[in-house]
Amino acid sequence: MQADLEIVKNTTIALLVLLIVTRVMGRRSIAQLTYFDYVIGITIGSIASSMSISKADIHQGIVSLVTSTALVLIINAVTRYSLSARKIINSVPIMVIYIGQILEENMRGKYYNINDLLEQLREKGIFNPEEVEVAIAETDGQLSVLKKPQFQSVIAKNLDIANAGKMPKASKCISKELIIAGKIVEQNLIDCGVTTEWLKGQLKAQGVKKVAEVTVAMLTPQGALYIDKSSDNVPADLEI
Repeated sequence: MQADLEIVKNTTIALLVLLIVTRVMGRRSIAQLTYFDYVIGITIGSIASSMSISKADIHQGIVSLVTSTALVLIINAVTRYSLSARKIINSVPIMVIYIGQILEENMRGKYYNINDLLEQLREKGIFNPEEVEVAIAETDGQLSVLKKPQFQSVIAKNLDIANAGKMPKASKCISKELIIAGKIVEQNLIDCGVTTEWLKGQLKAQGVKKVAEVTVAMLTPQGALYIDKSSDNVPADLEI
């Protein structure tokens, strides 16, 4: 019974301290949390949990929570006034598409691949990267997208009805990549009813000599073949 009362007391104290800590650290929605915020949240939660059920001195737990909070406030103050510190601690947004071109070099080393990008585009109702003017991967993992002006509202002239017979129907091929990272996805070719020879002919018509040059190739809902090459033709000094 005494042990149970001790747990009740420690849990109450831990929750009260957490309430104070969260008010001091400020209000931010889950969607706005950076990975650093997420790690800090787990750390503070673990300390509070240990305070509630372990036999450790409750005073030590409070000191640990106060220390963690103070360090977070200091780091937040530093990142607020120092761009260099902000880049190191919170990372920075990265541009992943520029005028319909996927920027593989920017994605490299960020643990962000083509499939992740295409999935996030589909979640926004975009099945053709060619429609995108700029796409930016934010520090919280979200993708911000600005469509090209001609694609910002769907109108009849956007649908390439005149060329519909020249390409396979894309309705059954939406989200199916025909080429990924320089390799042809044979099963997707079969699903879309096209052949390797047809695909290579389309690549040649768009000036692509080798399949290995292609990062991703896919059919758009309008029946066109979208191709992104591994070499991006963008300004060297392009920044967000």
